[in-house]
Amino acid sequence: MSSVAQLAEAPRYPGSVVLEDAGAASLADITKPLSAGELAGLGLMACAVITLAGTSLYSTGLPAPGNRNAASAAPSPLRQAGLRILLISAACYGVAAGILNLALVAFAGAHGGVAWAGVLVAIWGLGSLAGGLLYGSRDWGGSVERRAMGCLALFGATLMLLAAARSLIFLALLMVPLGVPLSPWLGALSASVQRAVPAASSTEAFAWTFAVITVAMATGSAISGVVIQGAGTETAFLAAGGLGLAGAAFGTIREAFTAKSPASAQSKGGKSA
Repeated sequence: MSSVAQLAEAPRYPGSVVLEDAGAASLADITKPLSAGELAGLGLMACAVITLAGTSLYSTGLPAPGNRNAASAAPSPLRQAGLRILLISAACYGVAAGILNLALVAFAGAHGGVAWAGVLVAIWGLGSLAGGLLYGSRDWGGSVERRAMGCLALFGATLMLLAAARSLIFLALLMVPLGVPLSPWLGALSASVQRAVPAASSTEAFAWTFAVITVAMATGSAISGVVIQGAGTETAFLAAGGLGLAGAAFGTIREAFTAKSPASAQSKGGKSA
């Protein structure tokens, strides 16, 4: 992901390239659930082929960094207060997404069959793709950090609306607005991480970001089982949405507080939105 962010800063690439990367992930979310069932074996084989092809294109087509020694001598990005704030918000998102994934399976199982969970995820991905295209089609005012937290707040709010669903059709309709802020949130998060750390530390910063999200999603899945069994999917949707809102609120408040400190202003002096 650091390579994508580096391309976004290059003069010959548009600034929306990070959103295009998030949009590609949304396309994967649309197609993956639809390859389940009787086509599961074919889907797994297609994933293997696509992974090998993508790895080959990446390794042969991307220019190597100009100074590899600089990265090895870079300080830990975790020393940057801005990155620590983003990681906490990312962790809230990851736990919320983990709860959501299992709650969708439980809801589908109670309203027609577990197989419908894949369709719900595909619709979610379709909404995410639409949101990424909308977000990347224009220039937005304000800092990218504020946009990231705004998108995360919108994700949390729309996630809480899922608790009102009483049928698969209603839930499917709600999955579209839930997906709209997803690609903008992930794209803005990546851009914010890139801005929060020195260039030489960006690779490690992205590694921390995705590691935190992955562990948080696993934690959310574990929590979700307990919540669903004890209180139902409605409570799981509300809890997940509340976590998204909490992560956005924390990020907004801490970012505003950090931006006022002289040390933060000096460290961001050379970076632009």
